[in-house]
Amino acid sequence: MGVADLESIVRLILKYKPELTREKILEMVEERVRELGGLIEEDAAALLIAKELGVPLPKEYVITRSGKLRIGDLIPGLRGVRLVARVLRVPSILSLDSGKRILRLLLGDESGTISLVLWNEQADRLYEELVPGDCLLIEGAVTRRYRGRLELSLSRSGRVEVLGGGEPCRTLPPLEELAKKHGVSLFSMTVCEVIEGDGGACVYGLREGGPVQLLLPSSTSQMKLERGDVILVQDARELKGG
Repeated sequence: MGVADLESIVRLILKYKPELTREKILEMVEERVRELGGLIEEDAAALLIAKELGVPLPKEYVITRSGKLRIGDLIPGLRGVRLVARVLRVPSILSLDSGKRILRLLLGDESGTISLVLWNEQADRLYEELVPGDCLLIEGAVTRRYRGRLELSLSRSGRVEVLGGGEPCRTLPPLEELAKKHGVSLFSMTVCEVIEGDGGACVYGLREGGPVQLLLPSSTSQMKLERGDVILVQDARELKGG
């Protein structure tokens, strides 16, 4: 695959949008680079503009080096993606018939959400290390469309780093704000009482908005919860009735 340079992308845009001028397109590119704080190269900005204008992009038009993007800026076929995002969901690892293990982390920022697909040892390690709310730096990622949705995976040189509370993370909204914005089932609660039973445990606590009762099956009730603990609950199913 070739690298999409700025001039070839400009020519492609002009081919499909002849009402524009080269000068206007370059002006739009410079504006997009400024909007992203200089964290994106001009060729990457030009590809994003082409996407927004509805210009069809040949598969060989990929980015091999890009600055830090927002999730909402991503398009299929990008390489070398650098992204800072917050973990919104850490689901269970799925074991396939082939023996491979796959983890689909849900990541989010103010512009959208995307799944990061991890395999085998990498999936095992990050499943143990990560919790919702962690701020991640993803480098060397590639994008593709799978079952109608865009997703990220790591190239051979790709990596995932858990960031602390530095400047990149301070630009991201808090976890529960992102979860609410993007429709992710997640809330924190303070434990008031835990009642153990043969089939699991019943946890009484307080969350924003009032009291809550959480039923934990035996597979998860092995956690040692105590009064005053603050826990994060994801993908809870509300039970109706009295």
